[in-house]
Amino acid sequence: MEYFSFYKLFLTAWLYLSVGIIYIVAIAKLLTLKKIKINSFVGSMILYFSIIIIITFLVRQSFSGALQKLFATPALCIFSVYYLKKNPLQIIKYTNNILIIIFVLNSTIFSPLFWPTYFRPISNHLLFIGHVQTAVQIGMLAILTAYIEYEVYNGNKKKYVLLMILSYINMLMSFTSAAYISIILLLLFKILGNFKIYGSIALEGRVYLSLYLLLNFIFFLIICAGKSSLEIAGFSLNGRGFIWAKAIESFFKSPIYGYGANGVLIKVFWSYWVGDGQGMNYMHNQILQILNDGGIILFAAFIYMLYIAMSTIDKLKGKKIRYQISTFIAIILIVMTFESVMEYFYFSYILCIVAYLPKLVQNRGASRDEY
Repeated sequence: MEYFSFYKLFLTAWLYLSVGIIYIVAIAKLLTLKKIKINSFVGSMILYFSIIIIITFLVRQSFSGALQKLFATPALCIFSVYYLKKNPLQIIKYTNNILIIIFVLNSTIFSPLFWPTYFRPISNHLLFIGHVQTAVQIGMLAILTAYIEYEVYNGNKKKYVLLMILSYINMLMSFTSAAYISIILLLLFKILGNFKIYGSIALEGRVYLSLYLLLNFIFFLIICAGKSSLEIAGFSLNGRGFIWAKAIESFFKSPIYGYGANGVLIKVFWSYWVGDGQGMNYMHNQILQILNDGGIILFAAFIYMLYIAMSTIDKLKGKKIRYQISTFIAIILIVMTFESVMEYFYFSYILCIVAYLPKLVQNRGASRDEY
């Protein structure tokens, strides 16, 4: 968009053509069903997206600036759930193939080394794959899908290794603290896994969710105490404390139903020096993003959706796969503490995959000993 307006127009048209087709096909299939059965995860997704769409419409009387978030992401979830039930290996393999292509392009032909005017992750926060904040989300998605294709479906080892290496390279290229923390934790959990201490880390989903909420609550208390300049273990939060302070202040002005998607702009002291000076809608924290988008009402629906998806950890039978998915989810929750992950597609797709993972393993016929 910043450099080539036609490219933006083309991709937007392509996106909404895809979205339109997905909704049309989904409605057509629903009309042919004699009995509609909705599982708990799909029900939680419907509840979440319905609430944010309704609140946005009632509060803003507009969907401007939030069409992708409100309508394209649910379409991807519909598409994902359908194929995860019908042909999971196909959608996982296609995802991995696409990720390999964009990772290779991002790190070679369109790397900052060759296109410094366009892609400067440190100064303009852009890479070929998008904003630097998306790198960790795409990287973690690749690690999850690569693991599933290789371990669950006995995929090609060379492809698995290639995708893992590319994931690490592209996360490193983002120069973001979230990516570096994720890489460190991935390596740490890998080392711990070699000692087969699975039981002490592969906790129940509700435990991870509770720890996630507790971590965020502690951060918010620190911010409310006036300590907005934060640094953790040598990692700078790049002003997130100041952003969180303004986001908390904004939430308390409309705590019940928030402002609707893209309904409020927060201004920190540097907002007057960069961009158009109007501020930002990106809260750099998923909970604060939810609270500003839809208040306590949307927050309750979001936590319920997370709980349903993460409870799948408890249904995984094998110790090894449960450990791998548990540590993966723990890292994703940490990323969610420092980024508003649902502003992009990737986390919703990850959530769908995690929610259906027990069925993927079961349908594969994996034994307890194997996984």
